Amino acid sequence: MPERPQDPAPTRDWFVLTEETVGSGDQKRWSLTEIRSFFSHGEALAFADDTARTYQPRHPSSPRNRRVFRVGEDIWITYVEGAMQTFHFRVSVARSADA
Repeated sequence: MPERPQDPAPTRDWFVLTEETVGSGDQKRWSLTEIRSFFSHGEALAFADDTARTYQPRHPSSPRNRRVFRVGEDIWITYVEGAMQTFHFRVSVARSADA
């Protein structure tokens, strides 16, 4: 069906944010490393859940085990054990404040 000129353009108001440790040694820092946009909250939730389970963080380089925790309706924390250290990353669903 053709769009009508008066219909607003669809917007991608929902986002999946991935935060993790980047850098090494004394230069380690927490950083927002990925932002993905979606048309609906449901699409964003499904992608976030999958990301928490499958995303390969920068650290550790040799992951051995992973545990996923859903700490809120829209937030996951994934704990990744490596050969020498453990790391975690956070996946969140957010809505644009500009929406």
